[in-house]
Amino acid sequence: MNRLIYHSEEGYNRGESPFDRAIRETADSEEVWIVCPFIGPSYVKSILKGVDEWRIVTDVEAWIATFGEESQGSIQEFIEENQERIHDFPDVHALSEFFIKNR
Repeated sequence: MNRLIYHSEEGYNRGESPFDRAIRETADSEEVWIVCPFIGPSYVKSILKGVDEWRIVTDVEAWIATFGEESQGSIQEFIEENQERIHDFPDVHALSEFFIKNR
């Protein structure tokens, strides 16, 4: 099942983020695809822990540039370790949705 997820008003007012809720609900799925240009390296590692099949589609240069030096190194290392699972899609930040595919 595929679905688009949008922020709700309460998500912006310190309520539970619909993105985080959906991510956590699918993190134990057999397959997870994430299309998101700006996701923190520690967060992405935490949600993908234990997931056998996953892919990330992102603008790699924008992803790295968004974060500070410490996180930039962590992102670069993560990308190098998972090159076959991370797909560079320049300008993906034009998409405002976070896409999760689970089966």
